[in-house]
Amino acid sequence: MIVTLLACVTFMSAYDFEVDGIYYEYIKEEEGNVSVVPKDSWTRAYKGDIIIPSVVEHEGVTYNVTRVGDYAFKACEELTSVIIPNSVTRIGSLAFGWCTSLKKMYLPNSITSIGESAFTNCYNLTQVSMPNSVTSIGEGAFDECFCLSSITLPENLTLIEDYLFARCTSLKTINIPSGVTSIGELAFFDTSLTSVIIPDGCTSLGFGAFDGCAKLNSIKLPQQLVSIGERVFLGCDQITTIDVPESVVEIGPMAFAQCSSLASINIPKGITKIERQVFYKCCSLTSIDLPDGITSIGSHAFAGCDGLTTIIIPEAVVSIEDGAFGYNSGLRSLDLPKGITCIGNYAFRSCKNLTFVGIPEGVISIGGSAFTDCNQLRSITLPPTITTIEDYAFQCPHLDVITCYAPTPPRVSENTFLTYGQLHVPSGCKEAYEAADYWKNFDIEDDLNSVELGQSNYTESIIPDYNNCFIFSLQESVLSISGYYAGNPNYKTKLDYSINGHDIYLNMVSELDEEGNNVVDMQPLTLDVAMEGCNEDYYYIYLTGYSGKTAIVDDYTLHETSYKGYGVRAFVREKPPKTDISTGQKDPNEKSDVDVVCRVRGMVGGHYQQHVSSIEGNVIYIDGTYSSQAEGDEDVEATTPLGQLPAGDYTIVINVKDMDDVMPPFSATLTFKVTPTSVEVTSIDGAGDVIINLQGHRVSHATEGIYIKNGRKILIQ
Repeated sequence: MIVTLLACVTFMSAYDFEVDGIYYEYIKEEEGNVSVVPKDSWTRAYKGDIIIPSVVEHEGVTYNVTRVGDYAFKACEELTSVIIPNSVTRIGSLAFGWCTSLKKMYLPNSITSIGESAFTNCYNLTQVSMPNSVTSIGEGAFDECFCLSSITLPENLTLIEDYLFARCTSLKTINIPSGVTSIGELAFFDTSLTSVIIPDGCTSLGFGAFDGCAKLNSIKLPQQLVSIGERVFLGCDQITTIDVPESVVEIGPMAFAQCSSLASINIPKGITKIERQVFYKCCSLTSIDLPDGITSIGSHAFAGCDGLTTIIIPEAVVSIEDGAFGYNSGLRSLDLPKGITCIGNYAFRSCKNLTFVGIPEGVISIGGSAFTDCNQLRSITLPPTITTIEDYAFQCPHLDVITCYAPTPPRVSENTFLTYGQLHVPSGCKEAYEAADYWKNFDIEDDLNSVELGQSNYTESIIPDYNNCFIFSLQESVLSISGYYAGNPNYKTKLDYSINGHDIYLNMVSELDEEGNNVVDMQPLTLDVAMEGCNEDYYYIYLTGYSGKTAIVDDYTLHETSYKGYGVRAFVREKPPKTDISTGQKDPNEKSDVDVVCRVRGMVGGHYQQHVSSIEGNVIYIDGTYSSQAEGDEDVEATTPLGQLPAGDYTIVINVKDMDDVMPPFSATLTFKVTPTSVEVTSIDGAGDVIINLQGHRVSHATEGIYIKNGRKILIQ
């Protein structure tokens, strides 16, 4: 813009005298000195090779030539070379602008400043000799010097001005002097730089400083950097990683947008907001750690990040702005923090892999098209605080179950939902929803108790190409968990829960395309599930599969207790018969295999042996002995198979003795339950019975399928 304005400035003839075809003007503030100037505003007076003298005589007076003035050689398209004498200290604005035949320029050691746009649009300029005497170079001085491939900046330079090398498309290398403290707007826009080292004294990078540097693959940011401006690295699609120093407190909008190869980046602790479109279309970004101080995620901040499958949003975040994760970001699951009150328009639009969003209590509104085209989203839980859901918010083709804890139906429109499936609302609120516009189109059940909503308390090991399970819903003391299945039987997921008093429900689904068709066949899958602190409560893992698909799995119910101070842990492991997860049916002729495992921790090698001493009713007595036979600090474990036990309550009394003076003898009691293993087949649901479907919801009229009745699975035909 500045270049354009300067180029449009017209000027009348201002020279004072001419000698040997060169025009001069007196410098009023420097008596005895003159400046080289143009003849007038329309004449291209200079052609071929020009030699500027250091002194010139006019009317018997000798003058020193100390400047090449503003516009001096502007648009002299036939000018091929200029020799500047050592007397010249300044090159004026647009002095050589549009000199399209100029190929090389040697600046003398006397030069201290180069004006704005001095060499702009010198299309064929390939080489510039820059002396260390130069202390300032004006904005756009080399803008659109397309053929300039390298240049050495003077050591005394402290500022890289705006547009300095913008559109120098052949510029491949640059050495930024150590004294530079700031790099201006679009300074290296659309150059061919491949690597850049920014000196430690630099504190700010201006708007678009490296915008469009498509070949830049390596950049070192200084440790004193405070600000990364808007669009600084926009379109730098060869950069794979950036180490942002902890000194940075501001990262501008679109700073890393369209960096399509950027796989990893750290965000400093001082950053409080992820600005608008800062990581827009960073399609190689698979995960990112946000600092705890982040309070806002800006508009379209992660939009189009189709490789971003997981992200943890800090608890301090209170705002998710428009399109923050929309337009094909790769998120599969997300827990929103408790401070969120509003979800912006388009926030998760077209997140085609998204299967779960945890919406916390406190959210009062969901913006328009917030979840439009989230084709994998099958259920959503809305908090009691929700009051407004805008147009097209849930235009999702497979959204079959909505759980809404709001006692008053939130305001919606005829376009809010694409489909109307099951709706679960608080007890006593069914009539209100049946009377509300559009809500009344759902199949409504008022079966929700006052269950506290919140995030899950679990850890998971991340395994490539498999998205581990996560909480799906928490209703009526049934914890429902969904997972995304990758179709590879060799992958396992390991979940570590600390949950008491709930059954665990795993719902494995195969991948769907945009039309809802299966694109991945479900294969045999192994689940390793460990639950800590289960000495009194028992847990059962219910497994189901996507309709029509079959997979056989092994599942365990674990009951364990620890003996503080003795370093011994004992638990019961129940291995029910294999289950067809497409139907949930077990072989009714099989019973559970039950093992008791006693593990001695941190012992100096050896063996621990245990065996069943006696069984009296539902009380099992187990004696154990220990013998030291090996060196090393290892856990020692022994397993006692109890065989197939019928369902019921059991007590195990464990006696440990003969510990070779390493541990005193002790005894402990372990209680556990064996869960029912068979499936009752019935043609009707009995009157007065409580029937629960496999999603944990109470149903009034059960159709054909698998259900839970009185704690047992039934198959209704």
